Amino acid sequence: MDYNYQIHDSDINIKDSFNNIHIFFVLSGHVSFYDKAYLGKFQKHEFFILEPYTSPNLLINSGKVIALTINKLSFNRFSLFGWDQLYLDKSKIEHFIKREFLETVIAIYEKDQFNADICIIKLINYIRLGQYYKENTLENANPLVKKVLDYVNNHYKEDLSLADIADNFYVNASYLSRVFSESMNLSLIKYIRKIKIYRLAVEMLTSNYNEIWKEYGYRSQSTFLKNFHRVFNMSPDEFIKKYKTTQTHKEPFPNELYLHLKELVAQYTID
Repeated sequence: MDYNYQIHDSDINIKDSFNNIHIFFVLSGHVSFYDKAYLGKFQKHEFFILEPYTSPNLLINSGKVIALTINKLSFNRFSLFGWDQLYLDKSKIEHFIKREFLETVIAIYEKDQFNADICIIKLINYIRLGQYYKENTLENANPLVKKVLDYVNNHYKEDLSLADIADNFYVNASYLSRVFSESMNLSLIKYIRKIKIYRLAVEMLTSNYNEIWKEYGYRSQSTFLKNFHRVFNMSPDEFIKKYKTTQTHKEPFPNELYLHLKELVAQYTID
């Protein structure tokens, strides 16, 4: 099976991978979640899931977050029939998910591949049982949309427009706009705006935005500032003041953290 984890102690820019399910567990602090706008916070010991084909997201992290990534094919392959017939207390599904999530991470760290596989299969099916993951309708969408997504994700620093992308794929701009909006529940122009701003936002936390905005295809600084404020409802200076951190992006797995995870697992073990 194809899965792994990372531990983050600073901001996370969700890459636009269309082949993975991302499961996040807030180990400490809280995570502010941006999608089309600020959506709120996930607190300590809460989890959330981002599905394939989710539009760009930015997570502003004030503590530690464990991110478990599972390949979509593995996720679907190990979704077992009949699990919905098991006698389980449905009110405790969240506890089961948290327990198997932590058990998976611990088993990977211990290099216990057998138990890691067992835990990940349980985790996948508890997530299904709790209806935290549903097949995205984009799986069967117009193939054009997938090609456009891939194109934007590889050319987001350019001055992209609906007309130029439509010309690139030899389709009518109105048609492209309609099928993209129907598939993504988001217009192509808004998607481009988001992916530019989110990736630039993470970069400018460690760089001078007065220079790097020029690398992202904005025709003027005023256009960049307008788009930034439209997404985050604050200026770049306010954003940097609020979120800039000197922490590193990825945290190693020290022994005290391992022991803490073992203690957490015990809390989520239900007789």
